[in-house]
Amino acid sequence: MKKIKILSLILAVIFIFSTISLVSCDSSTSSTNNSSNNNSNDYTPTQAPTEQPTEAPPHTEHEGAGTCSVCGINYLDTLISYIKSTGEEKNNTTALYYTAKNGDKYTIRAKEDYTALEITNGHDEYSGYWAGLWIDQAGVKYGEYSWDCHYYWDGYIKGLFFASASSSSYASVEYQSSTFSSESKTAKAQSNASLYLRLMISDVLLPLLEDCGHNLTPSDFGFERFE
Repeated sequence: MKKIKILSLILAVIFIFSTISLVSCDSSTSSTNNSSNNNSNDYTPTQAPTEQPTEAPPHTEHEGAGTCSVCGINYLDTLISYIKSTGEEKNNTTALYYTAKNGDKYTIRAKEDYTALEITNGHDEYSGYWAGLWIDQAGVKYGEYSWDCHYYWDGYIKGLFFASASSSSYASVEYQSSTFSSESKTAKAQSNASLYLRLMISDVLLPLLEDCGHNLTPSDFGFERFE
């Protein structure tokens, strides 16, 4: 009988400790879950900083010969389009008129079937010597322009006009051929050609570029020394 009581006491002790252990495990699990839930509620995701777009600087200077490598415009085509949209049209030719500082009149023509401009002194009223300058795509690209100078219908002289070496006080030209009957007339034509060509750039092309806009400058046409 005494052994039975001792055994019962041992079993009771074992049961009590088992119960306490189970309660302890449940409490630990509950505490862990609550901690996890609390951490989850407190978590705020970090957002990556948003980069603000950087505005490109205004395009004020073209780069490239003939066509700008930055904005892609063709210098001569832009100028021709401006003349055709603002000039006076007659016989498939559109013209603008400018007056040089010395009072000489100049005409700029854009013909429908040419991708070039022609600058001449005079408004189709020629008296004595008159000259013409061709501005075409090849000239813009290489800075070499064809020109000629006439004296009534007695003869003419023609050559090349080199843009980079010319300025408002000096025209760098090459005389290629002449049909004048005397050296004096040839020399006179050369002198007039030099004057007319310089005025065609300083007093005609420069104001034309300003009127046209698009940030076009003499340098875009090779005439760096006119700026």
